[in-house]
Amino acid sequence: MKTKRRRRGEGAVYQRADGQWCASISQGYDVSGKRQRRMIYGKTKQEVQDQLLESQTHAARGALVKPNAITIAQFLTSWLEDKVKPSVRVPTYLHHCWAAGHIIEHLGQSRLQNVTPAAIQGLQGEMARHGKGVSTRKDIHVLLKRALKHAVRLHLIHQNPCDVLDAPRVPRKEMKVWSAEEARRFLDVIRSERLYALYLLALTTGLRRGELIGLQWGDIDFQRNRLSVRRVAAQAGSKMLIGEPKTASSRRNIDLPVVTVQALREHRKAMLAEGHPGPWVFPGVTGKLMFGCALWRNFRVLTLKAGVPIIRAHDLRHTAATLLLEMGEPAKVVQERLGHSNISMTLDHYAHVTPGMQRQAATKLDGLFAQPEGGAVHSHRAE
Repeated sequence: MKTKRRRRGEGAVYQRADGQWCASISQGYDVSGKRQRRMIYGKTKQEVQDQLLESQTHAARGALVKPNAITIAQFLTSWLEDKVKPSVRVPTYLHHCWAAGHIIEHLGQSRLQNVTPAAIQGLQGEMARHGKGVSTRKDIHVLLKRALKHAVRLHLIHQNPCDVLDAPRVPRKEMKVWSAEEARRFLDVIRSERLYALYLLALTTGLRRGELIGLQWGDIDFQRNRLSVRRVAAQAGSKMLIGEPKTASSRRNIDLPVVTVQALREHRKAMLAEGHPGPWVFPGVTGKLMFGCALWRNFRVLTLKAGVPIIRAHDLRHTAATLLLEMGEPAKVVQERLGHSNISMTLDHYAHVTPGMQRQAATKLDGLFAQPEGGAVHSHRAE
């Protein structure tokens, strides 16, 4: 005997022992990914079925979200720990935590479902009044938009309030780099300093600060004059952490000039003389991993001592790339040495070098095609 086919939604409806009819409907997932359900009650089966069908219709349109008490602070904390931390490198995770801290400071106690575009716009205005730069405010906006996009996926909210807002626009700053003469003057003045080899390495390889600090002696092949980038160091408050390189292209091998290899050999002897036989190429004075802030302070002092323009420690990387391009090295080679994921990133960052490269190219073409003095110019015009 065939059973009668149930109507849509009827299978979720049942009658309790006290005679009341009820049904359950999915409300999506909570911040931890656990499925949430809501109960529907009625005096008759038909009443519950009608309510269930209506709820299912709203859910299909994306309009049904279970009211809850999750705050922005609770959601961001869980999202960072469960979603972000396992999927990004340590410096990126720390940067996200820093940005989330600003959001929590202003909106942390607000319920997730109550956050509106106006509230987010107000956050931006509040940060601007407290002196936060455009770049900082953009980073915070991008992080919040990404986090709320995940909340939509978990059905905690039905739309992302950041979608209707534009991220603060960051004006491009003119890159500050040293000329070849300024770089030579800096190195000449600091030749007897403890970290001379670090700054020479930075100017001849374009390594990032975290890559320099995280460098170990095992990463340097003195026989082949080659260095391997395998890890990065990042400062987290009073601690230094070690993580993986930023991208696959950041994990790279770099050929070293002989002058840099010689400086590293001398630096190795100096570290052993200090009583630091550990793995770090550029340890702090205690022999442990050097702090990023300590390197920045040291660099500023030496820059003032050398009497060269004040730039950031990170600008040594930009200087290295600019000097290579000005010497006529192909952009592809510079891209590989810097660890950029694609050549367009390299060309975009160092567009300021293009005019000089264009002039060099024109001069080379002159040498290739210019007529000898007094030579005749042949015409190919048809007679």
